[in-house]
Amino acid sequence: AEGMDAPVDALHATTTMAVSGRNAGVMAARVVQGYQRREIVRAATQAHSLAMDGDGSPEEVTERIQELFAGIALQRRSRAPRKLIDVVHERLDRLQAAAEGRAEPVGWSLGVPALDALLGGGFRPGGLYILAARPSVGKSSFAESLSLHAARQGNPTLFLSQEMSSEEVADRAISHVGRVRYDLITQAKVGEDQDWLQMADAAEVLHGAPIWVDDEPALTLASIRRKALSRPGLRLLVVDYLQLCATAGKQNRAIEVGEISRGLKALAKELGIAVLALSQLNRDVEKRIGGRPVMSDLRDSGEIEQDADAVLFLWRLGKPVPGEVTRIGCAVEKNRQGRIGGMTLAFQGDTQTWGELSDRIDEPEPEASPRRRGGAGFKS
Repeated sequence: AEGMDAPVDALHATTTMAVSGRNAGVMAARVVQGYQRREIVRAATQAHSLAMDGDGSPEEVTERIQELFAGIALQRRSRAPRKLIDVVHERLDRLQAAAEGRAEPVGWSLGVPALDALLGGGFRPGGLYILAARPSVGKSSFAESLSLHAARQGNPTLFLSQEMSSEEVADRAISHVGRVRYDLITQAKVGEDQDWLQMADAAEVLHGAPIWVDDEPALTLASIRRKALSRPGLRLLVVDYLQLCATAGKQNRAIEVGEISRGLKALAKELGIAVLALSQLNRDVEKRIGGRPVMSDLRDSGEIEQDADAVLFLWRLGKPVPGEVTRIGCAVEKNRQGRIGGMTLAFQGDTQTWGELSDRIDEPEPEASPRRRGGAGFKS
């Protein structure tokens, strides 16, 4: 066929080239380049079809096309296999440096000693962490508390708030850092001079913290990736929350949520950041005595459990009393990098602050994994 001579000649040259140490790399590069070009052509063809068929709004079509080419970019960043012994030597060197106090910490503290202990020092680059709870338990507030702690340690943090507005996130931050009553801030009734001084101090603290907030709703994986790349040096990405994310296709919701969780895990590895993704739980947990969640309570997709490096659950221990500290159970039910266990947290809703209590969390029900036995009850 017309125009095919050059590709055929190139293929013939590749197949007839004598294999040697000198030309093996050239041959491999040609194969890879050919594959990459085919992938570009495939994505471009699909993009043309998407643009022409008129299915969806221009914004939705644009997002779907961006996802196509983002996949190619991710493949281009893939690394060649490494000999295991080389990696082993690097790990041994790092362990020796850590033992001698010369190595930087692997992760960073979350400000909750028992949780840091379970997670092996806190969040780690490349990890996907799931924080799940029923509505109104406090998962967004707790996630923001962890984000503020990470940022105040100097870790650039991006908080993607699909449920709360940026103003709501800011109000919680002022209350949390300044220890000023949250209701006075939200109702614009701050009057005491001391409160104003504390809010000014909070603003000064937050001025030096590398944390950004974005309240665009219905984020797709492509838009999340784009926002993450816009913050050079990013270490922590928070997505509030998974079930509010959107996908380009029209599939079963469980499949869509699974695609999002897999994409977030891939993004964490690609950029070398920690991703904290919030998730809803289904109603079954409310029927259980004690209300302690288990893995099957994760809403919309069991694939969230598979993709996550660690899964954290929050639930109330007793009924909340206005103006008093609310006891919140916190359990790490899956953990690839450490132990499984639980602790009791204290949530002060008036000032959006969190602390750790010495109360013991009872052992989980038999329905839970046997690995959990004996892992609960960490104290500060």
